[in-house]
Amino acid sequence: EGLKDNLEGLSGYLDANGKVVGSHRDDVGDGDVFAALEGFESHWQKGRDEIREKVENLANMLGEAVSAFEQTDSDVSSAIDTE
Repeated sequence: EGLKDNLEGLSGYLDANGKVVGSHRDDVGDGDVFAALEGFESHWQKGRDEIREKVENLANMLGEAVSAFEQTDSDVSSAIDTE
């Protein structure tokens, strides 16, 4: 469960730290520099979206594994108690 929660937190962090270049337009000087930064940020956003999606999928799989383990543990415990 802890790992699943950590992965969900990472996914939220990736979402929360999205585009930042636009707020610094006046700080970078030349328009070409700003355009290059925007291009980099756009490509990085696509990569971050892919990473976020994979992290979310992994968190879901871990949650399902935990549920399956708990169910199996409960079933085995019940079977032992009835013997």
